[in-house]
Amino acid sequence: MKRKWKLLILFGITFLLSGCTVEYNLDIRNATFQEDVIITADDSEESQQYYNIYKNWSIPSFYQNLNSNSDTNTKVDGVEYYQLKADDRQSRLRLRYSFKQDNYAQSTMAKFCYHNFYKSENEDSKTVSYTASMNFQCFETYETLDKVVVKLDTNREMVNHNADRVENDTYIWEITKDNARGKYIFFEIEKESRFGWLTVLKYILIGLGCLAILGLLFIIYFRRKWVKANRI
Repeated sequence: MKRKWKLLILFGITFLLSGCTVEYNLDIRNATFQEDVIITADDSEESQQYYNIYKNWSIPSFYQNLNSNSDTNTKVDGVEYYQLKADDRQSRLRLRYSFKQDNYAQSTMAKFCYHNFYKSENEDSKTVSYTASMNFQCFETYETLDKVVVKLDTNREMVNHNADRVENDTYIWEITKDNARGKYIFFEIEKESRFGWLTVLKYILIGLGCLAILGLLFIIYFRRKWVKANRI
């Protein structure tokens, strides 16, 4: 029954993917990996039926928890779920969840088509990299899927990547049926953000130091004026 629940999600999303483009957005800000996945159903009756079912469905954020439920839609205590927002006017589902660096590699949406998705840290260069294997499986499973677009934004330094193109500091990969075989995703970023808490603390201390110096200068200035005004 647990596997039935997992398959129900997978086959249900198949209908939502019919004849459309899926947009996978990842925004890495400081220590947060914000995942934002947009799936739009087409106008077919079948897709609309499944859209109406899955707009109220609970999808676990972590891939290993797909088997945690039965085939019902009951949430399990201790299991994290995507924030799901449905737009009935456009038959669009939007799934969002904020991961951390140490658990992003277990994302359900990241591992959905790339089952071999992993993280690697390099202590020498102080970087962390994420790699999705060459076996992109969704086109084989979902024959009506047209294209998957992956977009990555980050305020960390991008050390290395294999994005198809970069537009306004957004790294973009486009995966189609023609290039899916052998297509993989790779990016390497600095391990800690340039705007992490240590950097913030440094600027706070600098700011407090500047205020202290200005305060001291004001005290010296007004003390001299007071001394002159009271000189006999």
